[in-house]
Parts: sequence; C-alpha cells; structure tokens
Amino acid sequence: MQAHSSYNGELRILERVLMSQSADHIAEALRTGMRQLASGVCVITANDESRGTEQGRVAMTASSVTSLTDAPASLLVCINKDARLSSVLAQGDLFSVNVLAKEHEEVSTACAVPEVGNSRFSKGSWVVNPQSGLWHLEDAPVVFFCTLDQVHEYGTHKICIGKLSHVYFAEKHQSNESGNGEGTADLLTYVRGGYHILKSK
Repeated sequence: MQAHSSYNGELRILERVLMSQSADHIAEALRTGMRQLASGVCVITANDESRGTEQGRVAMTASSVTSLTDAPASLLVCINKDARLSSVLAQGDLFSVNVLAKEHEEVSTACAVPEVGNSRFSKGSWVVNPQSGLWHLEDAPVVFFCTLDQVHEYGTHKICIGKLSHVYFAEKHQSNESGNGEGTADLLTYVRGGYHILKSK
C-alpha cells in the first residue's frame, strides 16, 4: 500500500513537470511564431503630471496596437505591467498613439529601451498637443489621442482600451491628389526581429 502511494506521488510530480515543460514549449513556440506576423510600429506617450511638462513625459515603443471599434471610436494597446507607462496610466487617463514612418526608426529604438530615460526625446520632432497636453511626433503620419476607458490585466500585461478624443494627421504625409485622406508615408513595420519599410503606392 505504501509503495503504491509512493508511486502515485511520483507520477503526480512527473505530470507537473511535463505540464510545466509543455507550457514553456508553447510559450517559446508563440514567441517564435509571432516573429512571422508583421506589425506596424507605434510609440505610446503619456504624461506624469507630478514631474512637470518635460520631466514627466513618457514614451514607449509598441507593436501590440489595434483598432477595437468605431462606435465608439477606440483603440486597444497592450502594455507590460513593469513598464513605466503602465504606472503613469494608473495615475492619469490620457495617452497618444503615434504611428511611425520610415524616418522614425531611431525614435522607435530609443523608446524601446527603458534605460534611455528622458533622453529618448532627443530623437525625433516632438511637440505638445494643445488640446490634450500630450507630447507627440509632429511628423508622425497619424497620431491618435485617447482617454483611457478600461484596463484588463492578463498575465504579464495590461490590456488598455482608449476612446479617441481626436486624431492628428501630419500635413507632409497627406496626399492632395486623392482627396480622400490617404497617406503618402512609407510606414515602419517590424517582423522577424527587425524593421522593414512598407512603401506607399
């Protein structure tokens, strides 16, 4: 009876080990598989108002950005819980989503490294939006200004839903010929661990 109980205990331990290995394998397979999925590159900005206009500005590169619905007009952004942006948004509710063009690769790289700190704003042409007080890229093809509406935590990340308050289009990237608001920027994309350019027609 004792031997049978010991055997069952060892079997349960083995099952837990196999389950753990399986979860690790699936996580690695997910990371490998997602390298095949091309995505646009964005920089998310917000303000830590307790630190002032310039010292409180925060920017983070993100590829997990998608439209959610147009009624109400809203976006979904996934942010790591450990990112400074996550703690800033826990205190405030305004953020912007800057869609990057090919000339913004240095901006993307700077905003992807937490250690760079406020010096990341030395890359790119940053201005303050008068309506929201948020910093954004003056020459970004499009900037979505949002109010944080809902936050859902899942695993290591927060799923942030933002309602759009207004949208900015950089004049240099707008086509006057089409008349339909179609942009002319060559867009920055990320796939297989590197940046690529999606050229406009």
